[in-house]
Order: sequence, then C-alpha cells, then structure tokens
Amino acid sequence: MWNVFLIIKNYAKYFNFILIKLTIYPIIILQVNKIK
Repeated sequence: MWNVFLIIKNYAKYFNFILIKLTIYPIIILQVNKIK
C-alpha cells in the first residue's frame, strides 16, 4: 500500500511539472510575440 502511495506521489509531481510547462510556456511565447 505504501509503495502505491509513493508511486501516486511521484506521478502527481510529474503531472504538476507538465501542467506548469503547459501554462508557463504559452505565456512566455505570447510575451515574446508582443515584444516583436
């Protein structure tokens, strides 16, 4: 049971990392396009 919890925790961390990339990168791209 503990192993399952650790696996879920790691997946959550990885998922958050992807979400952050998906939200931050488009914002950065938009800002760069505004500057041009």
